[in-house]
Amino acid sequence: NLDRDRFEPRIITLSPERQDSLMERFQAIGVKCDSVGLSSIAALVWGPRRIKKLLREKPADLIHAADYRSILLSATNFAHLPRVATCRQVFGYSHFSLDGTLGPISAALMVMTLEMACRRCERVVGVSDFVRRSAGSRLAERMTVIHNGVDQDVFGPVEKEEKAALRSMLDLPPDKHIFLSVGFLSERKDPVTVL
Repeated sequence: NLDRDRFEPRIITLSPERQDSLMERFQAIGVKCDSVGLSSIAALVWGPRRIKKLLREKPADLIHAADYRSILLSATNFAHLPRVATCRQVFGYSHFSLDGTLGPISAALMVMTLEMACRRCERVVGVSDFVRRSAGSRLAERMTVIHNGVDQDVFGPVEKEEKAALRSMLDLPPDKHIFLSVGFLSERKDPVTVL
């Protein structure tokens, strides 16, 4: 929804695109997309040099970073540009060790470096009040919350007739309330409250 007469968006990704990448959709609407094509660790080491080369060819007026590596890189290498960091992750070591690949010490180090990097950015956005509350107090005070949205063209209330047909098709009782919760069985998702 950017006014293309005033703004020219550009996407620079750090790693090779996965199978489910949306890069082609961005290119189809005229957004210039580049990838430095590096692994997770290599992007932290050689990524800044490659990004600076791309920015010499076409300078930027603002950087928006939206994950750990890009926030870290923008905060430590592009201080001459205004930077916005969007935080989707909870500032707690458990978030960074959900899949078991990181131990608590490594995860705590990631949280600490993420908070320090965010404090160097001019603006910090969190995707929920929970994300803001999980951040350290100095960062939480600076964080603006912009809630994740729901596409109301796709998701919305269903007419009674359609609901009855779906219940019948799924062999569900027609007159009982059914609650569905999707997410990890973790303290962060708090399924106990739903139950």
